[in-house]
Amino acid sequence: MNVGLETSVQAALAPLRAEWGDRARTLLTDFEAELTKRLAAEPDAAAALEKLLVPDLFLAFACARGDERALTRFHTEILDRLPALVGRGRATEEQLNEVQQRLVDRLLLSEGDRPPGIATYEGRAPLASWVRVAAVRAASNVRRDRATYEQKTAEAPLPLAALDPEIAALKRRFGEAFKRTFQGAFASLAQDDRTLLRLHFLDGLAVGDAARVLNVSRATAYRRLNECRLQLVEEVLRRLGQELSLPKDELESLYNTVRSKLSLSLGGLLAEP
Repeated sequence: MNVGLETSVQAALAPLRAEWGDRARTLLTDFEAELTKRLAAEPDAAAALEKLLVPDLFLAFACARGDERALTRFHTEILDRLPALVGRGRATEEQLNEVQQRLVDRLLLSEGDRPPGIATYEGRAPLASWVRVAAVRAASNVRRDRATYEQKTAEAPLPLAALDPEIAALKRRFGEAFKRTFQGAFASLAQDDRTLLRLHFLDGLAVGDAARVLNVSRATAYRRLNECRLQLVEEVLRRLGQELSLPKDELESLYNTVRSKLSLSLGGLLAEP
């Protein structure tokens, strides 16, 4: 262990230990180990440490670990200031809600082996600025997707217009089998989880608003949304595998499509009778 590096890291973390207290002791210990390992790989660890925004880096680290206190702070200090992040007047309220939902999905929720996007933050720029880049990109994508959706709806107003094209194709191909599979998988979830999915994906509520409806914390809503969304996808896959007689390679391709695309279509699927 480089004693000088250890001392520098301890000094950098001292304000965080004072601010976050004993409740974050384990989290700070893990963060210290990860930060020390990262700096040990630098040619000049002291110079590299000076360039890092350690408080922001720790907040991102804690959010990636699902710490409720960190998630609440991230929401109130950054996501609640979303209009300022993307520029007032550049997006409607509806678009801002969609941007916020996309940021939550991308930055705070994990999927399979993929960690939350916020885990990629490296601490070289303010966290708010880093999120602003993601927010501006998401706002641009929302406007583009809305324009594409409106154009397709005008050209061919199909009941499947709200679905991802690949999921829509699966529905057309497998018909009632896919419908039974999805409905059965959804019914297998706990009632509160079904309500959360409906509030977020069907009614368009931001996760924080859905949390208030369910009388839980935002962090709890984030965690439950991620867990029940993944549980639904895996249950759909399991039921499809049992019901369909397909060659192994085709079944694996189907699994990959459903796993990667179903979350994008939950609003449309939940809206169907």
